[in-house]
Amino acid sequence: MRKQEVTHVQAAHVSEADWRGISHVVFCIGAGDVQSFVTRYRSSFPDLGRLLFFYVGNIPNRSVITGLALQIKYRKVIMAMPDDLLGRIMGIKIAIWLKQKAVKISYRKDGFVDIHYDGRTYFFHEDKISLSAFEKAVGLRLKIRSYQIRC
Repeated sequence: MRKQEVTHVQAAHVSEADWRGISHVVFCIGAGDVQSFVTRYRSSFPDLGRLLFFYVGNIPNRSVITGLALQIKYRKVIMAMPDDLLGRIMGIKIAIWLKQKAVKISYRKDGFVDIHYDGRTYFFHEDKISLSAFEKAVGLRLKIRSYQIRC
C-alpha cells in the first residue's frame, strides 16, 4: 500500500467548527518558518490556538489559495515568509491570489523583478521588492501584515 502524501488541497480543509476559533491565518513556506515566527513573535499572539498556519511550499497552487480566500475573508492574514527574494515574491503572489487576481512575476539577470499585474508591468530591484513596496506602486491596500522570518 502506498503512503498517502498530504497535499495543499487536503491541508485547506478545515471544519466549520474549527474556523470559528481562528482569528489569524498565517501563510508560510515551510515548518521552519512557523517555528521562527512563533519563537520571534510569541508575545504578540498569546493564544496560538487561534492561529491557522498554512504551508504553501516553494511552488504554491493558485487554485488552492483562491479557494481558501473565501474561507478566510473575515480573518486577519499574515505573511510569514523568509527575508529573501523567494519569500518576498511568494508574499506578493499569495496576497494577490487571495484577492482573486492574476499576477505574473519574473526575474531578470540584471537584478530586477518584473511584476505583471492588472495590464501593467512594475519593476523592482531585487533588494527593494516587498509587499509594501508593491502595494504603494500599484495603489492597493491589501490589509495583509508581513513578518519577515530570518532562518
